[in-house]
Amino acid sequence: MGIRWFMTGVSALLSILTLGVAAGVAWLVATLYFHQPPEFFAPIVGLLLGWALRLTTRAPGLTCAAVAVLATVLAALCVNLVLVGLELAGYMGLSLREVVEALGAQWSKLDKAPEGKEA
Repeated sequence: MGIRWFMTGVSALLSILTLGVAAGVAWLVATLYFHQPPEFFAPIVGLLLGWALRLTTRAPGLTCAAVAVLATVLAALCVNLVLVGLELAGYMGLSLREVVEALGAQWSKLDKAPEGKEA
């Protein structure tokens, strides 16, 4: 029972992380596109995550509901983190486009090796 229980827990954790981040991205896009507060989409995201997990798990029940709740909480944290970052950028006088361009330029520099050195 030990290894099977451990692998089930690891699988559930990976499901929570994957679904939470993916739902957070979709939630953020919907929030920005429709100009609605994030709380408007919270029930919709929670219901969709619960429905997706119910359809894809072998044993839906309390564990499946707990995974859906944790994934929704993670999605909410992701959305709030990005929105706070965008709000702070707005206070500094930067637009969304400028922030994305600056981040893209910084992240592309992370992949490159310094001059004269091999990667």
